[in-house]
Amino acid sequence: MIKSIIICNCSGKPRLIKFYDESTESEQQAFLRETYELLHKRSNRSCNFLEIKDSEYRVIYRQYSTIYVIFCIDLSESELGVLDLIQVFVDLLDRTFENVCELDIIFNSDKVHFLLNELVCGGIVLETNCAEILRRMQEQDQIGKLSSETSTHTSIRNSSNISTKLLSGVKVGSSFIASVVPSTLSSAREWASQLSASAPSLRISNRTGFRDLKNDPTFHSTSTDTEETEKICL
Repeated sequence: MIKSIIICNCSGKPRLIKFYDESTESEQQAFLRETYELLHKRSNRSCNFLEIKDSEYRVIYRQYSTIYVIFCIDLSESELGVLDLIQVFVDLLDRTFENVCELDIIFNSDKVHFLLNELVCGGIVLETNCAEILRRMQEQDQIGKLSSETSTHTSIRNSSNISTKLLSGVKVGSSFIASVVPSTLSSAREWASQLSASAPSLRISNRTGFRDLKNDPTFHSTSTDTEETEKICL
Protein backbone atom coordinates (compact mmCIF):
# COMPACT_ATOMS: atom_id res chain seq x y z
CA MET A 1 0.00 0.00 0.00
CA ILE A 2 1.11 3.56 -0.68
CA LYS A 3 1.24 5.64 2.49
CA SER A 4 1.89 9.05 0.99
CA ILE A 5 2.86 10.94 -2.16
CA ILE A 6 4.86 14.14 -1.88
CA ILE A 7 6.28 16.62 -4.36
CA CYS A 8 8.75 19.13 -2.95
CA ASN A 9 11.48 21.31 -4.38
CA CYS A 10 15.18 21.22 -3.62
CA SER A 11 14.67 23.71 -0.79
CA GLY A 12 12.24 21.40 0.98
CA LYS A 13 9.10 23.42 0.22
CA PRO A 14 6.18 21.04 -0.41
CA ARG A 15 4.21 21.52 -3.63
CA LEU A 16 1.89 18.53 -3.25
CA ILE A 17 1.15 16.43 -0.17
CA LYS A 18 -1.16 13.42 -0.16
CA PHE A 19 -1.41 11.00 2.77
CA TYR A 20 -3.52 7.86 2.63
CA ASP A 21 -3.33 6.88 6.29
CA GLU A 22 -4.59 8.49 9.48
CA SER A 23 -1.44 10.43 10.28
CA THR A 24 -1.91 13.68 12.16
CA GLU A 25 -0.71 16.96 10.71
CA SER A 26 2.25 17.09 13.10
CA GLU A 27 3.26 13.54 12.10
CA GLN A 28 3.01 14.47 8.44
CA GLN A 29 5.21 17.52 8.93
CA ALA A 30 7.74 15.47 10.87
CA PHE A 31 7.81 12.81 8.13
CA LEU A 32 8.28 15.43 5.43
CA ARG A 33 11.10 17.12 7.34
CA GLU A 34 12.90 13.84 8.06
CA THR A 35 12.53 12.60 4.48
CA TYR A 36 13.85 15.82 3.00
CA GLU A 37 16.87 15.82 5.32
CA LEU A 38 17.73 12.30 4.17
CA LEU A 39 17.24 13.06 0.48
CA HIS A 40 19.13 16.34 0.58
CA LYS A 41 22.28 14.59 1.80
CA ARG A 42 22.24 11.90 -0.89
CA SER A 43 24.29 12.17 -4.06
CA ASN A 44 22.93 11.83 -7.58
CA ARG A 45 24.52 8.38 -7.85
CA SER A 46 22.68 7.01 -4.84
CA CYS A 47 19.91 4.45 -5.11
CA ASN A 48 16.34 5.70 -5.49
CA PHE A 49 15.23 3.53 -2.56
CA LEU A 50 15.52 4.86 0.96
CA GLU A 51 15.15 2.92 4.17
CA ILE A 52 13.73 4.69 7.22
CA LYS A 53 15.02 3.50 10.57
CA ASP A 54 12.53 1.95 12.97
CA SER A 55 9.79 2.11 10.38
CA GLU A 56 7.84 -0.39 8.31
CA TYR A 57 7.82 1.96 5.33
CA ARG A 58 10.23 2.67 2.51
CA VAL A 59 10.72 5.84 0.48
CA ILE A 60 10.94 5.62 -3.31
CA TYR A 61 11.84 8.86 -5.04
CA ARG A 62 13.01 10.45 -8.25
CA GLN A 63 14.51 13.87 -8.79
CA TYR A 64 13.49 15.91 -11.83
CA SER A 65 15.35 19.18 -12.20
CA THR A 66 14.44 21.16 -9.06
CA ILE A 67 11.73 18.89 -7.63
CA TYR A 68 11.54 15.56 -5.83
CA VAL A 69 8.67 13.15 -6.45
CA ILE A 70 8.44 10.96 -3.35
CA PHE A 71 6.33 7.85 -2.74
CA CYS A 72 6.23 6.29 0.71
CA ILE A 73 5.19 2.61 0.58
CA ASP A 74 4.89 -0.34 2.92
CA LEU A 75 6.97 -3.50 2.63
CA SER A 76 4.37 -5.31 0.52
CA GLU A 77 4.77 -2.97 -2.47
CA SER A 78 7.28 -3.50 -5.26
CA GLU A 79 10.03 -0.85 -5.28
CA LEU A 80 10.60 -1.17 -9.03
CA GLY A 81 6.87 -1.02 -9.71
CA VAL A 82 6.54 2.19 -7.71
CA LEU A 83 9.57 3.64 -9.48
CA ASP A 84 7.78 3.05 -12.79
CA LEU A 85 4.61 4.53 -11.28
CA ILE A 86 6.48 7.75 -10.50
CA GLN A 87 7.54 7.94 -14.14
CA VAL A 88 3.93 7.42 -15.27
CA PHE A 89 2.82 10.27 -13.01
CA VAL A 90 5.50 12.61 -14.35
CA ASP A 91 4.62 11.64 -17.95
CA LEU A 92 1.00 12.59 -17.24
CA LEU A 93 2.12 15.97 -15.93
CA ASP A 94 4.37 16.51 -18.95
CA ARG A 95 1.61 15.71 -21.42
CA THR A 96 -0.86 17.90 -19.56
CA PHE A 97 1.33 20.99 -19.11
CA GLU A 98 3.90 20.46 -21.90
CA ASN A 99 7.25 20.13 -20.13
CA VAL A 100 5.94 20.53 -16.61
CA CYS A 101 7.82 22.76 -14.20
CA GLU A 102 7.42 23.71 -10.55
CA LEU A 103 5.19 26.70 -11.36
CA ASP A 104 2.75 24.45 -13.24
CA ILE A 105 2.30 22.36 -10.12
CA ILE A 106 1.78 25.46 -7.97
CA PHE A 107 -0.77 27.23 -10.17
CA ASN A 108 -2.61 24.13 -11.43
CA SER A 109 -2.96 22.14 -8.24
CA ASP A 110 -6.53 21.14 -9.11
CA LYS A 111 -5.42 19.38 -12.30
CA VAL A 112 -2.43 17.80 -10.56
CA HIS A 113 -4.69 16.37 -7.85
CA PHE A 114 -7.15 15.14 -10.48
CA LEU A 115 -4.40 13.23 -12.31
CA LEU A 116 -3.10 11.80 -9.05
CA ASN A 117 -6.57 10.70 -7.94
CA GLU A 118 -7.09 8.92 -11.24
CA LEU A 119 -3.74 7.19 -10.77
CA VAL A 120 -3.92 6.34 -7.06
CA CYS A 121 -6.92 6.30 -4.73
CA GLY A 122 -6.83 5.33 -1.07
CA GLY A 123 -3.24 4.16 -1.44
CA ILE A 124 -4.17 1.67 -4.18
CA VAL A 125 -3.07 2.01 -7.80
CA LEU A 126 -6.18 2.30 -9.99
CA GLU A 127 -4.98 3.11 -13.50
CA THR A 128 -1.60 3.31 -15.22
CA ASN A 129 -2.77 3.94 -18.79
CA CYS A 130 -1.84 7.55 -19.57
CA ALA A 131 -4.20 7.79 -22.55
CA GLU A 132 -7.19 6.70 -20.47
CA ILE A 133 -6.41 9.14 -17.66
CA LEU A 134 -5.94 12.03 -20.09
CA ARG A 135 -9.23 11.16 -21.80
CA ARG A 136 -11.01 11.42 -18.45
CA MET A 137 -9.37 14.79 -17.83
CA GLN A 138 -10.57 16.07 -21.21
CA GLU A 139 -14.10 14.96 -20.37
CA GLN A 140 -13.84 16.77 -17.04
CA ASP A 141 -12.63 19.95 -18.78
CA GLN A 142 -15.53 19.80 -21.25
CA ILE A 143 -18.03 19.45 -18.40
CA GLY A 144 -16.42 22.44 -16.69
CA LYS A 145 -16.64 24.56 -19.86
CA LEU A 146 -20.29 23.65 -20.42
CA SER A 147 -21.10 24.51 -16.81
CA SER A 148 -19.29 27.85 -17.14
CA GLU A 149 -21.09 28.73 -20.39
CA THR A 150 -24.46 27.82 -18.90
CA SER A 151 -23.76 29.99 -15.87
CA THR A 152 -22.72 32.90 -18.12
CA HIS A 153 -25.87 32.63 -20.29
CA THR A 154 -28.05 32.49 -17.18
CA SER A 155 -26.37 35.58 -15.75
CA ILE A 156 -26.81 37.50 -19.02
CA ARG A 157 -30.48 36.47 -19.25
CA ASN A 158 -31.14 37.57 -15.67
CA SER A 159 -29.40 40.91 -16.30
CA SER A 160 -31.50 41.42 -19.42
CA ASN A 161 -34.71 40.73 -17.49
CA ILE A 162 -33.72 43.19 -14.79
CA SER A 163 -32.88 45.87 -17.38
CA THR A 164 -36.24 45.34 -19.10
CA LYS A 165 -38.09 45.74 -15.81
CA LEU A 166 -36.15 48.89 -14.98
CA LEU A 167 -36.76 50.43 -18.40
CA SER A 168 -40.47 49.62 -18.31
CA GLY A 169 -41.04 52.20 -15.60
CA VAL A 170 -39.49 55.42 -14.36
CA LYS A 171 -39.48 56.26 -10.67
CA VAL A 172 -40.19 59.96 -10.10
CA GLY A 173 -40.16 61.17 -6.48
CA SER A 174 -42.58 58.95 -4.61
CA SER A 175 -44.73 58.05 -7.61
CA PHE A 176 -44.14 55.30 -10.14
CA ILE A 177 -44.96 56.09 -13.78
CA ALA A 178 -45.16 53.10 -16.11
CA SER A 179 -44.37 54.43 -19.55
CA VAL A 180 -42.37 53.96 -22.72
CA VAL A 181 -40.68 56.79 -24.61
CA PRO A 182 -42.64 57.53 -27.85
CA SER A 183 -40.92 56.85 -31.15
CA THR A 184 -41.86 60.13 -32.92
CA LEU A 185 -39.98 63.36 -32.16
CA SER A 186 -43.06 65.53 -31.42
CA SER A 187 -44.57 62.92 -29.12
CA ALA A 188 -41.23 62.49 -27.40
CA ARG A 189 -41.03 66.23 -26.70
CA GLU A 190 -44.55 66.25 -25.26
CA TRP A 191 -43.70 63.20 -23.13
CA ALA A 192 -40.54 64.89 -21.84
CA SER A 193 -42.42 68.10 -21.04
CA GLN A 194 -45.09 66.22 -19.11
CA LEU A 195 -42.47 64.23 -17.22
CA SER A 196 -40.59 67.41 -16.34
CA ALA A 197 -43.74 69.19 -15.19
CA SER A 198 -44.81 66.27 -12.99
CA ALA A 199 -41.36 65.73 -11.51
CA PRO A 200 -40.00 68.97 -10.04
CA SER A 201 -37.94 66.92 -7.62
CA LEU A 202 -35.65 65.96 -10.49
CA ARG A 203 -34.38 69.52 -10.86
CA ILE A 204 -30.85 69.95 -9.60
CA SER A 205 -31.71 73.20 -7.80
CA ASN A 206 -34.38 71.41 -5.73
CA ARG A 207 -32.18 68.49 -4.58
CA THR A 208 -30.70 68.35 -1.11
CA GLY A 209 -27.16 69.65 -1.03
CA PHE A 210 -27.55 72.07 -3.95
CA ARG A 211 -28.34 75.78 -3.53
CA ASP A 212 -30.44 77.92 -5.85
CA LEU A 213 -28.01 80.15 -7.72
CA LYS A 214 -30.75 82.65 -8.58
CA ASN A 215 -31.24 83.50 -4.90
CA ASP A 216 -27.52 83.64 -4.16
CA PRO A 217 -26.47 87.33 -3.86
CA THR A 218 -22.86 86.40 -4.64
CA PHE A 219 -23.80 84.94 -8.02
CA HIS A 220 -23.96 87.28 -11.05
CA SER A 221 -25.16 85.86 -14.33
CA THR A 222 -26.39 87.13 -17.67
CA SER A 223 -29.74 86.28 -19.18
CA THR A 224 -28.00 83.78 -21.46
CA ASP A 225 -26.50 81.95 -18.48
CA THR A 226 -29.93 81.86 -16.82
CA GLU A 227 -31.52 80.33 -19.90
CA GLU A 228 -28.75 77.73 -20.18
CA THR A 229 -29.15 76.87 -16.48
CA GLU A 230 -32.87 76.32 -16.91
CA LYS A 231 -32.24 74.06 -19.90
CA ILE A 232 -29.78 71.99 -17.89
CA CYS A 233 -32.26 71.69 -15.02
CA LEU A 234 -34.87 70.36 -17.42
